[in-house]
Amino acid sequence: MASPSLVFFARQADDTVLAYTVSLWVVLALWRLWRDPSRRTLDHAALAVGVALTAGAGVWVVPVAGLLWWAWVRPQVPQAVRDVLAAHWVRASGVALGTALLLSTAFFTNLDGVGVLLAQPARFVRLWLGLDGVGLVVPYMVAFMLYEWPLVLWGLLGGALLNTERPRLAAFLLAWCGAALVLPALFNSGWTGSLALAALPLALLGGVAVARLLDAVMTFHARQEMAALTGGVFILAAFFWLLLLAYGHGRVHDALLFLLVSMPVLIGALLVVAGALLSWGLAWRATGVLVLVAALFWQWHTAWQLVYADAPDPREPLVQQAPHPDLLYLSEFLPRISLERTLHADRAPLGIQRSLGVLPFWYAREFETVDALTTAPPTADEWQILLLDEAAPPPPGVLGQRVYLGRVWAWPGLRGTMLVKWVLFREAPGVVSWGGVLYVTTP
Repeated sequence: MASPSLVFFARQADDTVLAYTVSLWVVLALWRLWRDPSRRTLDHAALAVGVALTAGAGVWVVPVAGLLWWAWVRPQVPQAVRDVLAAHWVRASGVALGTALLLSTAFFTNLDGVGVLLAQPARFVRLWLGLDGVGLVVPYMVAFMLYEWPLVLWGLLGGALLNTERPRLAAFLLAWCGAALVLPALFNSGWTGSLALAALPLALLGGVAVARLLDAVMTFHARQEMAALTGGVFILAAFFWLLLLAYGHGRVHDALLFLLVSMPVLIGALLVVAGALLSWGLAWRATGVLVLVAALFWQWHTAWQLVYADAPDPREPLVQQAPHPDLLYLSEFLPRISLERTLHADRAPLGIQRSLGVLPFWYAREFETVDALTTAPPTADEWQILLLDEAAPPPPGVLGQRVYLGRVWAWPGLRGTMLVKWVLFREAPGVVSWGGVLYVTTP
């Protein structure tokens, strides 16, 4: 199954996407070693572990889950696996450590990478316990359920089904989810990457439940009747959704709440009537298909709002740095000023105050000279363009213009209809813009 968190982090320039991709590789390699213990599969697992050690702090969720799982299954470990580990553990350790050293140092061309490699476990603990990172605008578990409630529903169902056939695999995937989720939730961590790391095993478990549902649907004897019932309910649900869109973006608050309550009641009544008149097996299967489609639609709708619909919105809990639309103007204005002053679009000396954060540095990344200023300079002799904090005094001999750089949002205590509109459409008051002052030296 899909996940808005996974889609969001797949488009970010940080180590979260690398962490959950390599984590999946490690888990698959270790599972293959369990199923087919040999020196070859052990080397493959060691290679995956070596790459994982360099993939960011999030990878350390898997060792935590592995320790919890190992404490449970240790008496059940096949003798063949024990023999392979006993015979080749030195070689496997060398492969893992050698791979980690080669990658972290870029084949020994950057020895500072060893320090970064050794710092990853401590960084993971800080993120895990909420000691690092920016806080979320809502509680951690609220953010997780807002994006991933379909995965929680289908993942727990898939875990129960998988537990009847492969209890060890089901236990590991649930331990993986718990290791990424429990402590950040208890400490209300601001580590948004752990949402994606917890969503990944739930997505795998949810796939088991979806496969069982589709199998039950395809083997059901009254498929035509079920298709007719499901299609009718889809039409009714689509009509309700269009009404929600119409009233949700307007000011008719009472109608919005009425629609939100009446939609599941009417659809549930229709399914009960179909079960009583036709077949309860038909009604249950149609209900499963409807819940699946509703979950997939919610995930698509949420991912579209989060990633594709507009600029990053600070009312999205996963968005911790929301650039202001004026930054696009700034990225076009700076090269134009540089072209006027130096006849090159990227050669005007540019100074940016550190207190403004990373956003302006990213949008000025094409410039050859970008100085990070700790404080506002008394003069602008060394730079032709300065971007300073609003509170900083302007240097002499410059022209200034206020520019917005980002947007922030604090939870305003939404209730009732306003809460519903935020959950469905991320509409809420209280977005505040912040910025700095752009100074240009006079010719």
